[in-house]
Amino acid sequence: MKLRLSSIITIILLTVGGHSSFAAEELYLVDLRETPGKILQVQDVSWSRDPVLRPVYTRPSEYIHTIAFHKYGRAYFVDLSHRNIYATDGLTEERIFSFATPIQDLDFDSRGRMYFSAIGDEEGVIYNLNPHTRKTTRMVAFSFPSLANQTRGFWNGYFAFDPSDKLFLSIDDPQPGGSSIYEYDRGRLRKRFTHKERITGFTFVDEDTIYFTNSSNRVYELRGFSDVSVRHEERTGRILNDVELVKVPDRGKCRISGRLNGGRDLWRITSIQVLGPNVLWRTSSGSSSRVSGDGSYALRNLPNGRYRVSTDIRADTMAGFDPRARMVNCGTTLRNINFTFSR
Repeated sequence: MKLRLSSIITIILLTVGGHSSFAAEELYLVDLRETPGKILQVQDVSWSRDPVLRPVYTRPSEYIHTIAFHKYGRAYFVDLSHRNIYATDGLTEERIFSFATPIQDLDFDSRGRMYFSAIGDEEGVIYNLNPHTRKTTRMVAFSFPSLANQTRGFWNGYFAFDPSDKLFLSIDDPQPGGSSIYEYDRGRLRKRFTHKERITGFTFVDEDTIYFTNSSNRVYELRGFSDVSVRHEERTGRILNDVELVKVPDRGKCRISGRLNGGRDLWRITSIQVLGPNVLWRTSSGSSSRVSGDGSYALRNLPNGRYRVSTDIRADTMAGFDPRARMVNCGTTLRNINFTFSR
């Protein structure tokens, strides 16, 4: 039977709902105990009773201590040696920075600028880091004696920015096991919340809602700096040390087009899969577009970012299309993302 010269192109995008100007909100966790280290995605952002934590990136070796995402782009993380910062697109990783003083945490502000905290013998410092030039600039420093006078506690290095770029710190309290979240404003610290357990990594959902981990088996939700509840409790022995929220824009100006060259008899059973705008992310649903009679395809109005475009033949065959996958950075229009038949 002659095969029809048509096929389905599958667009894999996040469409789980959320903020009015975003297509999705994705949550990621880090298990401090697991090696090689993994970035775990919470599959159900509504926090069902036992949400699946699916690894979306696994390191070749060694642990992951804390993570941060550059908007809806790459993930950055600190290893357990506290000396290095790495970046990953979900396929490979690269070390982008090393520092003499132990690095504890990292975050991005609303403009996409990168910061990290380093803990020395006498002070803790938050630095701004230019990942391209490797240049660091001291943003704010906390002398431990001065910090003890203000808070009677010790800063463990964890920090986060809220949506308006206000700086918040997690500071260990004098009593064993407890921590408080402080807001930093022009050299002064204002206590906003106290918890009976240690607060490690935390992330802002909005200006009044925070998710935080307790360096044990729980993820908490804090609303209005007063109402706290357990959102997830691990029963697998994991030590949840950091949590990060990523928001994905609903639409963008990205357009990807190309064609399948040759292999017409396989078009009907071949899909082109598009993962993105960050290959760490996976979708729970998607949309599709048919290939035209000449084998061309076009995907429109995608969020700007980095995509993995690949072919997938739904049959057991030695033939295929080259390259099997292509990584593309899309901000406007990308043409000639083509695949060529090979045996």
